[in-house]
Amino acid sequence: MPEWFLIVGLLALLTGLGYSWKPLLLAAPLSLFALGAPVVHAISSGTRTCRCGPTRNFFEKARLITITTLLHLLQPLARLFGRVRWGLTPWRWLKAESPCLPKANSIVLWSEVWRAARDRLEGVESAVKQLGGVVRRGTDFDDWDLEIRSGLLGSARLQMVAEEHGQGKQLVRWRVSPKCSEIGLIVLSTLIAISAGAGTTRAWTACATVTMMGLLLGLSVLQECEAATALALRAIQERQAEQSSAQLFAGHFRRATDAVPQSMGKLRPDHPVHRGRQDLTGSYYGWW
Repeated sequence: MPEWFLIVGLLALLTGLGYSWKPLLLAAPLSLFALGAPVVHAISSGTRTCRCGPTRNFFEKARLITITTLLHLLQPLARLFGRVRWGLTPWRWLKAESPCLPKANSIVLWSEVWRAARDRLEGVESAVKQLGGVVRRGTDFDDWDLEIRSGLLGSARLQMVAEEHGQGKQLVRWRVSPKCSEIGLIVLSTLIAISAGAGTTRAWTACATVTMMGLLLGLSVLQECEAATALALRAIQERQAEQSSAQLFAGHFRRATDAVPQSMGKLRPDHPVHRGRQDLTGSYYGWW
């Protein structure tokens, strides 16, 4: 995994800050282990390559093993450089048009044209891909339908539920929630703890450096979550709003239930909207 060398670099930086705050020297063994793992793998690969060739003298074998080992070490570094430079997965960053704090959003559409839930979700998925996003589909055990990734640290999860009202009419609800990656949260929490520990002992060099790293990481998490949320909302509006007669509400999900057509107040007691939670929230989670 090319991103492994980012962990090596982070541990090496923390080890270097050990001159300012001695507890950071505990990162030295972890740094050696993180660096030694790919080195040992590269040496073993070079040794196996030498065994497969014809018989050579000692110097030829040593030169072959050295070259093969260096190539095994340079290959993941080259892949990491290419991913970051060209924005390849999982480094495909998206820029939010209007930066703001990420929050859960919802859109409620009243549609006069009936469409299957699968078709609606596939339409949104196609729109996200056309806009340059990366989409992952939920499974039968997930409580979300689509996940839109903005980068390595943040994403947005989309849920959809459709209420049937007869004669091909539907009330479609979409919910988009930001989702921070577990790796990003773990690293951010670790940096915050280290910064707080260094600050309490007045190791200002280590505290300032780690704090800056934490701020940059936190801003990256927020930016990626907001970009993914904005991309999901844009895809829904482009693919669904033009096929619906009215967009009733866009905002906080809990208030979306208040945005319903006036004609719905005249529904019969046996209508599906009055039958209880099962019919009202029959979402299509894990529709693959």
